[in-house]
Amino acid sequence: MEELYCSEAPATCGEGPIAEADPALLDDHRVLDNLLQLQAYSIPAQDYFLHIQADIQPYMRKVVTKWMMEVCEEQACEDQVFPVAINFLDRFLCTCVVQKTQLQLLGAVCLLLASKLRQCRPLSVELMSYYTDYSVSAEEIKRWELLLVSKLGWDLSPVTAGDFMDHLLRRLPSRIGREPTVKRHATVFVALAATGKYQMQKRPP
Repeated sequence: MEELYCSEAPATCGEGPIAEADPALLDDHRVLDNLLQLQAYSIPAQDYFLHIQADIQPYMRKVVTKWMMEVCEEQACEDQVFPVAINFLDRFLCTCVVQKTQLQLLGAVCLLLASKLRQCRPLSVELMSYYTDYSVSAEEIKRWELLLVSKLGWDLSPVTAGDFMDHLLRRLPSRIGREPTVKRHATVFVALAATGKYQMQKRPP
């Protein structure tokens, strides 16, 4: 049995990237072309403030997305978690009417699910309940997680701005694209853009 023992410590979010960037993927233009094509299908289908949501206003979305960003920062989540969670939030709001009292619950569920998909150590249900000051229970979060994946049709691999980061930086001059501060600043800009005013974009026919 000792031969089966793995002494490797589990990875945590604060340890940095688990794997190095793969130049075979980053240097292949076909990968970037595919991302550009697939991104169109990850865009929310309509302006939900006009057609779906009656109780939620744009400023409420800004408040909850800033709260989501603060949770990600405090928990040192990987860069991809926040934009994926925002994509889940917007797409769900396109399909299901939500009361303003349920918006933070939805944000917590989106973060929970995005962390399960985009980082090694997912956030826990109990932790998300804590971040809502226990205004929502763990059971509510679990029920809404099932509702979320159902309404999204189990399409849980959206292409977001974060997916383009390494590809675009790789195409900059090496002295710029490989500078760590450039990627950090770009990541911050992507996050701030996600918390800003929601603007509907046209999806392909």
